[in-house]
Amino acid sequence: MKKTQINEGIFCIFEHTPSQMTAIKKKLIEEINNASESTVKELYKLHALVKAEKNNSTSWSALTDSQKEKIEIGLQELGEGKGIPLKKAMAQLTKKYGLS
Repeated sequence: MKKTQINEGIFCIFEHTPSQMTAIKKKLIEEINNASESTVKELYKLHALVKAEKNNSTSWSALTDSQKEKIEIGLQELGEGKGIPLKKAMAQLTKKYGLS
């Protein structure tokens, strides 16, 4: 799977080497230790949301191979700058389907 950098130090990939995981863990611990109390609370909410989502039937493992392939293609296209900004996409959908 192709690694796509989406921000400094953040890659949009689903598989990491053990050394990459160690670096990610160290970076997360450093960020949390230096974060404000309100940021830690928000991170904990996000963690709880992700943990709850793992129990949801729409998890990655529940998707078909075709669905996974389409998601991976979409992520690759985003990494190549082929995405459409939300405002433009919403304008197109509003025009096409009469959404408001």
